[in-house]
Amino acid sequence: MKALHLEDFRGTADEPVEAWLATIPQEVERQAGLGGHTWTAEELYYGVTAHVKVRTSTWLTTLTSSMRREDKTLEFLVRKLRKKYGRRDNVFKVQQRLVERVQKPGERLSDYADVLTNIGFGHRVPVIKFPQKSFVNGINNQTAVMQMKGHNPKTLEDAVQYAEDTCGEYGEGFRVTDW
Repeated sequence: MKALHLEDFRGTADEPVEAWLATIPQEVERQAGLGGHTWTAEELYYGVTAHVKVRTSTWLTTLTSSMRREDKTLEFLVRKLRKKYGRRDNVFKVQQRLVERVQKPGERLSDYADVLTNIGFGHRVPVIKFPQKSFVNGINNQTAVMQMKGHNPKTLEDAVQYAEDTCGEYGEGFRVTDW
């Protein structure tokens, strides 16, 4: 029996639909690349709907009750999921959310960077500088912030790597693993 190995989508506010939808083609490609299954549009629809849970499942049940068979495709489902659960933020709002989000106490720098990536995922945020500037300015250690600004990272990954190498995995100013 065919199965897509995806995380379940619950439709919660902290779960970006765009990030979840991006995992679908990755999984299909992974299966094809490993000599596994190929999927028809209808099979993909049913494979994906198996991972729609909780309140999203209720929404899907309502949607499918009046759906025509020819509409049971992944493209149709993706369009409806984006309409129902997608954020409608413009670039300015996304940039605001990036600036407002700062590192929380006890949060690893890599986890903080992942949150910033999720905020901007699926939006056309200027990728050249914005996420790494938000990362640098949001670190909760001002000494680390000054060091990072002097380094002038080109990418978010570069910023995270430099911060962890110089300030520790939490940005605390020393390496926790060096006792």
